Amino acid sequence: MYTTNTGKSADTFPHRNLWKNQADLETSYTAEHPEQKSIKYQIVQGLHNMKQLYRRPLFSHLVHICCMIFFCMSMYNVIRMWFPQLSTIIEHSERGYNNVSQDLCERLDAYTAGLRETALNSTDGAVNTCSGKVSGIETYVNVIILGLVCLVPYLVSGVLVNRVGKKCLLFCAGLLTVAVVLGLRHASSKPVIVALFSTFAAISQLMIGLLQATLIELFPTSVRTLAISILMMVGRIGTLISNVAFPILLDMGCVIPFYSMAAIMCVLTALAVFLPVKKT
Repeated sequence: MYTTNTGKSADTFPHRNLWKNQADLETSYTAEHPEQKSIKYQIVQGLHNMKQLYRRPLFSHLVHICCMIFFCMSMYNVIRMWFPQLSTIIEHSERGYNNVSQDLCERLDAYTAGLRETALNSTDGAVNTCSGKVSGIETYVNVIILGLVCLVPYLVSGVLVNRVGKKCLLFCAGLLTVAVVLGLRHASSKPVIVALFSTFAAISQLMIGLLQATLIELFPTSVRTLAISILMMVGRIGTLISNVAFPILLDMGCVIPFYSMAAIMCVLTALAVFLPVKKT
């Protein structure tokens, strides 16, 4: 390029090694500013880069959406990750496939009661062996069904968002998840249980996508990546907490985790009402 533009020989180009010159500049700059190597300086510089997030109304929007994604991802992932185990318990329930007198909570309570009885009957000197249920073909089919149903929101969300908007869609999806969770509590047929679990996971996944899209619209380009990173970090913290809390609540009684999830989704639906509509 230098030869073409100037007609001179390439040997006369003053900067033959650009990387060497860049390294020399960085070395000299670091020598002139040794304080930039300290951890304190790096922390202060990082906080300075986050300064734009703390101005109004971006910070309030970030806190608002982070609270919603915390609840939403915690509910979505606890259902998605615990569904194979719950499906295995249902598959090996004592009563038959067409039994309608034993709902989901009765089956789960019977399973946890059996685990407690096994633990009490085992002596201190005995070696405890694993007595878990082996997943059958039905569990794998149910997981495939749940995965396929979760693809539906990606196919219909674009049309629905353009027609009703993100805020209205989030509110309606929240109400629907509350109804699905309460329906799970009293579901007795295995196909109905799988359908409700799949519907809950699909709607929760849709809500996560809507919240991410809302945050992208509200935040400028300069801080958008940072805001998304904080959002997903908060969501994964919610996932961790929910997966630890779910078996504890389930051991206390089946109705407790399901009613707790319904209450959390009610809070999430209420928070959706206060989402900003216009870009700020």
